[in-house]
Amino acid sequence: MSKRRCILNLLLLLVCLGMKAQQFYNLTAQEVRIDSVLPLFTYTQELGARYADSVYTVRIDYPEFIDMTETDVARLRKITDKPLPAMPEIEQYVGVSRKQGTLYVGFVPLVFRDGKYQKLVSFKLSIEATGAPNSSRAFLPDESRHTYAAHSVLSTGRWAKIRVPSSGVYQLTEALVRQAGFTDINKVKVYGYGGAMQPEKLTADYIKETDDLKELPSAMVNGRRIFWGNGPVSWSSNETLTRTRNPYSDYGYYFITETDEEPILVSGDSLIAA
Repeated sequence: MSKRRCILNLLLLLVCLGMKAQQFYNLTAQEVRIDSVLPLFTYTQELGARYADSVYTVRIDYPEFIDMTETDVARLRKITDKPLPAMPEIEQYVGVSRKQGTLYVGFVPLVFRDGKYQKLVSFKLSIEATGAPNSSRAFLPDESRHTYAAHSVLSTGRWAKIRVPSSGVYQLTEALVRQAGFTDINKVKVYGYGGAMQPEKLTADYIKETDDLKELPSAMVNGRRIFWGNGPVSWSSNETLTRTRNPYSDYGYYFITETDEEPILVSGDSLIAA
């Protein structure tokens, strides 16, 4: 199937990603308010299809507390007689939907420290992923294990997630780049593989090629920055009439970032003919 010569609209999801998530939070008075129930802090992080390959550790770093008022303490005692811990007790679990994992984190931001009832009002939530001993990687052939990237490109820098509804040529605009938090469209790079189905059998060559995200080539055509994006429907070749539909997603996903290095640029004709 030949590629269409058209410019399609990008949808920006504004999702900042990282293999090691570290984010500061400042809780408002409403978020730590005690009324008829205890306050609850919650956080979710998308883990993707290979969620089972890792064990996730969640920590509260750099906590800052304020003392509860007498009214707060009275309300707390009406709700529960369970002693408060010195640090919030984190509850976490991994949920799975359509073979995609999501990490769910939650805790009550109330503590009893140094003889005082206190509220957690500021902290850094740190999430680290380490290889699971019984993950799918442990059952791969020995020659394929060393093909995994030591560090994902997503582990550093600022990233935003975008999605495309179908295969075609897409344009990066100044407005979208600014909305994603970047400043120079000429330094923005696009990474990802889109929405095509992965093969059922993962060979060593395929793993080596796709273990980490790679930059997509882009082109400048009539002053517009364009790239080819793959949606959830794909063809094995330009000659086949049989298409493959990804049943697990309605979109193809890509990630954009801004660096000081020049992006990979090609001619418009080679981009469309590739």
